[in-house]
Amino acid sequence: MGRMGTVPGAVEVGLSRRVLGLERLPLAPVSARAVIESVGDAVEDDARLGELGLKRKLARLDLDPGWVLARARAPHASPLEIIAETAWWPSASSLGLIGQVLDRIWRNSVATAISASRFALDAADSDAPAVFRAGLLANLGLWAAAAVDLAWVARWFQTSGPQARRQLEKADLGLELAEVGRSLAESWGLEPLLVDAAWLHRDRAPELLALAHAPERLRWIQEGVRLAESGPWSLHGIAQGRPTVGGSPGLTMPGDTRASLIEGEVKARCAGGFLGQDFSQAEEQVVRRFARVRRALAHERAERGRAEAFQAAFAAFDPGRSAAEWADAAAFSLCQQDGVHAAQVEWLPAPGEAAATPASAHKPPAFETPLLVRGRPAAFVRLWGDPGSPVIRDWTQGQARVAWQNWAALITAHERAETRSHALAHAIRGAELSHDDRLAREKLDALAEFAAGAGHELNNPLAVMIGRAQLLLTSATDANARRSLKLIVEQGNRLHRMLRDLIFIARPPQLTISPTHPAHALQKAIDELAPDLKAREIQLIPVWDAPTDLLLEADPAALVHLAALLLKNAIQATPVGGAITVRSVWSDQGLTWSFEDSGPGFSPEHALRLVDPFYCGREAGRGLGLGLPRAAILAERLGAQLGWSSSRESGAIFTVQFSRSSPRSTTSRIA
Repeated sequence: MGRMGTVPGAVEVGLSRRVLGLERLPLAPVSARAVIESVGDAVEDDARLGELGLKRKLARLDLDPGWVLARARAPHASPLEIIAETAWWPSASSLGLIGQVLDRIWRNSVATAISASRFALDAADSDAPAVFRAGLLANLGLWAAAAVDLAWVARWFQTSGPQARRQLEKADLGLELAEVGRSLAESWGLEPLLVDAAWLHRDRAPELLALAHAPERLRWIQEGVRLAESGPWSLHGIAQGRPTVGGSPGLTMPGDTRASLIEGEVKARCAGGFLGQDFSQAEEQVVRRFARVRRALAHERAERGRAEAFQAAFAAFDPGRSAAEWADAAAFSLCQQDGVHAAQVEWLPAPGEAAATPASAHKPPAFETPLLVRGRPAAFVRLWGDPGSPVIRDWTQGQARVAWQNWAALITAHERAETRSHALAHAIRGAELSHDDRLAREKLDALAEFAAGAGHELNNPLAVMIGRAQLLLTSATDANARRSLKLIVEQGNRLHRMLRDLIFIARPPQLTISPTHPAHALQKAIDELAPDLKAREIQLIPVWDAPTDLLLEADPAALVHLAALLLKNAIQATPVGGAITVRSVWSDQGLTWSFEDSGPGFSPEHALRLVDPFYCGREAGRGLGLGLPRAAILAERLGAQLGWSSSRESGAIFTVQFSRSSPRSTTSRIA
């Protein structure tokens, strides 16, 4: 921005273009000096340190239109940044009498701001300072014209009457000053109240008031203008030598106590004048250069601090942790930075994986960017906070993104290696399992082939042996001979059963599925083994807790066979005179059978091999150990689950859990 004109005279060509193209208002020299003094020798320079120092040393910054405008346009800018980028008003000695005009504009603006804020406080407004700022910048068009050409503003003051002034404004600017203020406020992106105050601060027409963003606050600003015009710093009564409003005399209100209080406060807060002590242009250059150097130093220190924080977070993070843990740690590290209120690092799924539901947020982030790994997004970083904070600004400029992308690449590589190692381990484990399954299948196939051949080759000789023994038994009279023949028949039948069981294990028969009453099948198995229970003096305790007409889609013979196998296993494990509890329970999980014996139970080592063919935990000579394997095969083919548990105190429990979706039931139950 060029230096303002200092000598009254003709208006320069292009005044309108220069006013409407104004970038900012100058600062009062006393404001710039106060900021430099408040910073002092402190190494750090951020908004918080500057604000604390300024509040202690100078409250008059809030009375400088240039400073207030700069903060309104960039709320997050540091004090030194404003000083470095903003020119000063000319010195008082260079302005002469025109300096008095500038001082009057300032005192009028301060009076307007104080009055308007008092009205806001009386109405318990939640943001009276906003009303104060709007009142101070109500004459924004006049301040802009003064920043470009003070000589023209002096001519404007020398023009008598509001109508003549409007003609001057339109002739030289093409717009009235109120419209100039509105145009600048909108182009600078100021808040709506400042825009309304800049062009409607004198218009009391209801039609115009209805256009305001906050009509009530605008009325307080208009009342502030009225009180300011009733004091000694009126902008519209100078030509007549007495204060008036809008060219109409008689509004001095000598008895208005509020006006007297406002006048006293303005005199107290504006002591020393707007420009303060004289200064040289060289001082302005030195102060602004100093502010730039200090700002650069502070920025460098902040950059180093963020780099050290990133390095500390990187050093403390174990690369062996998961991508989700990395995302949490990264977000936490970002939240430690000044100006960041919340952070989210969302790790994206690998190609082919389902995307997670994104976390909801109350408002959109101030900044969002992908972290690219090998040209593809690997994660998204979202930051909530002050858009002008250094951290978010660095992310926007891409300076911080490179380091975080390298970190994401490291985690991606680790995740890829982990995934591949897990896949390799799974493949090896699967190969081992498939190898074991193949061996087991081959063993069963060999067993089936042997059983089929043995059954064909041995059954006929066995039948002959058993038949001959039975025939001899009918005619034998010698006791020893009869005992021997009976033993031959018994062992022949036992061998026949072994062959039958081997064939069953190797090649289970096909099931015929139909609606079956499981209660009937269970009772039939109990009836078949009743002689064995009686022979060993075992007490059977039935516990029925299932509907009597419960139907199960199953093979009736297979159900009977399954129940008989488990009951026979319990009989063999129960000592003479013991007890067996058989339960049939209907619950939310479905139908459950359980067979609980009072035998010695089994060890954890035996539990691992209970359904292995040819394994028997009892003493030799009691069988091939094919009963429980046959039960497991039947349960699987019936769509049920076979389970077992054991306690040395209470024996063993075998359960069969049928799916709830298969049975069909009514509400009647066994009593």
